[in-house]
Amino acid sequence: MDNSKQAQVSVHRQAMASNRKEIGLGESCGTSLKQKVGSKKKNDSTEQFIKFQEALQSNIGKAENVRIVQHLSFLHGVLISISKVLRARLDLNKMDEGKQAALAKRQQEILEKITEEIEEINEKMKMKVGESIKKTAQTCYNYMLSDENKELILNPIGEDPILEVPYDMFFTNEITSRLERFVEGFLKSKEVSTKFTEIKDELVAFYKAKCLEICGMENDWVDEASDAPQNEIYVSEDDELSTGAFVGVAVATSPIWIPLLVAGLGLVIGAFGISLALSPFTIPLTLFLGRTERKKKIVEEEYNDFREHKVRNLVRNHLTRNTGAVLEKLIDKVTLILKRRIEALDESTKQLLNSRKEILAKRNAILVYARKIKTMEEKCLILQRKLN
Repeated sequence: MDNSKQAQVSVHRQAMASNRKEIGLGESCGTSLKQKVGSKKKNDSTEQFIKFQEALQSNIGKAENVRIVQHLSFLHGVLISISKVLRARLDLNKMDEGKQAALAKRQQEILEKITEEIEEINEKMKMKVGESIKKTAQTCYNYMLSDENKELILNPIGEDPILEVPYDMFFTNEITSRLERFVEGFLKSKEVSTKFTEIKDELVAFYKAKCLEICGMENDWVDEASDAPQNEIYVSEDDELSTGAFVGVAVATSPIWIPLLVAGLGLVIGAFGISLALSPFTIPLTLFLGRTERKKKIVEEEYNDFREHKVRNLVRNHLTRNTGAVLEKLIDKVTLILKRRIEALDESTKQLLNSRKEILAKRNAILVYARKIKTMEEKCLILQRKLN
């Protein structure tokens, strides 16, 4: 490179360095640029995004804790059930054979009665669900009979009156859309929700009462003054089933799904979606009427057809697939859980009656197992309290 070219390059470099200084870029231009751009980017939007990230991370952590606590609750319930069986064996020496036999006979009669009640409540609750679905469908139909309600359905607040909607090939689609939205709003209403919530509440009340009865019978085999390790029950403040008289073993041994039952499990309406066949455009049928009269006739025909032939089936089918299916599964689950508890108590009682001598002979070994189970229970409680 000759001297003239070297001089040009040198001048060019000096000019570039000068420009960089003027716009605030030195040798550490990369770092400086990031700092400047970074500080400028800290506007309201980024601050809101940061807050959103923090809230999301917090919620994820809470959800993980809830899941862990639920599993610990289930494990704790299993341990309590084992403890009860062991305590009944440890306290067998406090009860003579005659008293033991009398207690077993009395409990057997009570358990048979509870079993009958469980079958009756299963049938009764399912019948109530079906009847409520039919009544809800009829209520929706009856609502549509009123001229005043018809005006509200076809002319929702905030939308153009139906007769002012452009009279084109989409006119009947708009009528159908408004009818669909009415049904959706009706199904999401408090009146509809209350009907099915009452059924759920009745089911929960029955479950609580029968759990307490069974729990009381289990405790009949236990001497509270014995040397067997005592159960400590952990109850979460968020557990609706743990309120009032139901605090105790009946709650602690509830399956994980029971709190979902109380919460409603999205009880009434799931994702709503009505699919109606769109009516053909009916201009040819009303060709000789004025435009307004044609629109009135189409609206009247579409509304009446929907009311008389579609609305009850739509409401009934949707509730049956969603609310009805959820409630019936819960009814069957309550029935199954209560029957299993009865079977477990019955089996434990038979073992106490038929193996009395063997159980009494192994009391020391049983006491060791009971203390180990108690230690495991305590660890579960500690973890639950830390995570909750």
